[in-house]
Amino acid sequence: MSSVPRLRPNRCMRGGAATFTTSNYGTVALFHNGTGRDLLAVWQMMGGDPANPTVNFGTMQGSIGGTVGPSNPIVTGDAPQYGIVTYLDSATQLTLDTALFYGPTITASVPCLLPWAILQPGWSAIVQTYTKGDNFTGSFIWQACHREDLEGKPCAVCDVTLVVT
Repeated sequence: MSSVPRLRPNRCMRGGAATFTTSNYGTVALFHNGTGRDLLAVWQMMGGDPANPTVNFGTMQGSIGGTVGPSNPIVTGDAPQYGIVTYLDSATQLTLDTALFYGPTITASVPCLLPWAILQPGWSAIVQTYTKGDNFTGSFIWQACHREDLEGKPCAVCDVTLVVT
């Protein structure tokens, strides 16, 4: 049995917010709007503020609200999965656990071998600019999955075999 997480492209989504100008703190979040045993594995997070290239990343319970951004399945034509991307000009600088600094012309992009975050229903992954009043953009790539997928084990929900007689 493998301990490598199983990537299932047919259960992956991407979404984000186009660059928007803020008066306060530009904030983009991925909210897990599902229920039950589905998890969201955040495989990539991107946040960009070229004028002040420090962005913060973290998770919180609940949704930040705001404007809903576009999202699409990675496999074109497949059904959408759980996950809603929202963005807003937040008056509050959130207490997030990770600060990332990139040069002024580089967008923070963190591809990873393990998920950047694993969201249970009702939780959000958030990227937020560190300074007020800048242009900001953010996006996520995520997978709707089950704990077995993350543990590299066969999944009773995803690995259903159809037997035709």
